[in-house]
Amino acid sequence: MTQPLINKRELLREVAQALDRPCAQVESIANAIFDQIKTHVAERRAVNIAGFGKFCLRKLGRRQGRDPATGKTTTFRPCVLPLFRPSDSFKLQVRDAAA
Repeated sequence: MTQPLINKRELLREVAQALDRPCAQVESIANAIFDQIKTHVAERRAVNIAGFGKFCLRKLGRRQGRDPATGKTTTFRPCVLPLFRPSDSFKLQVRDAAA
């Protein structure tokens, strides 16, 4: 199922209208927030936004995988990936809206 996509520019335009603020001001604030989230997560500190969710890291150990094109088994090295975990209230809102 393909979902409609809203991009950053459209989202910021909606926020600017809701707050009756210039789009450039809202974009500047949003970029500062996004930059801080990325900085803290990169420094291995989780960022929790109450009612929204938690940005953190997920550690993946060495694991075996298969190349789908060749079928050949390969080993993936350990890595760390960013992860977003939605809050319970966020999950409930999405579930109720989808019903």
